[in-house]
Amino acid sequence: MELTKAEMLTVDGGINWYIIGGVGALISYLIGIISGYTNPSQCNN
Repeated sequence: MELTKAEMLTVDGGINWYIIGGVGALISYLIGIISGYTNPSQCNN
């Protein structure tokens, strides 16, 4: 069975990549905060 392009656009389910990306960004941000708090270093100007 083959689906037309219009039918493929109406298929529900799968992964919402915006949520996956948001969770990944949040985890990276929190890791950066924890790393900066536990291992502070000054900027070399």
